[in-house]
Formats: sequence, C-alpha cells, structure tokens
Amino acid sequence: MKTLPPLPGEEALYKMIQLVLDAAAKDPQIKAVLTGTPRGLGDQADQAAL
Repeated sequence: MKTLPPLPGEEALYKMIQLVLDAAAKDPQIKAVLTGTPRGLGDQADQAAL
C-alpha cells in the first residue's frame, strides 16, 4: 500500500484500507479476524474442491 501511490480515484479506497490496517496493528482481535478469515476461506475452498 505504501510503495505504490493510488491511481486517480482510488485515494479514498487506499485511505479506508489503511484505516483498517492501522486498527489491526493496534487491536489483536481485529488482527486475528483479518488474518484468520482468509485462512478459513481457503480451508473451505479446499474442502469444496474435494
């Protein structure tokens, strides 16, 4: 997020995403939800493929 600037019109989206990332850095529960959700979805997708 910090290495590439947003394209025109993406500024608000970048700001919202950064707010979520900042909140996750300060709150372990938010971080757990953000890092656990993709893993859980991956597990579900793996099971569905079988």
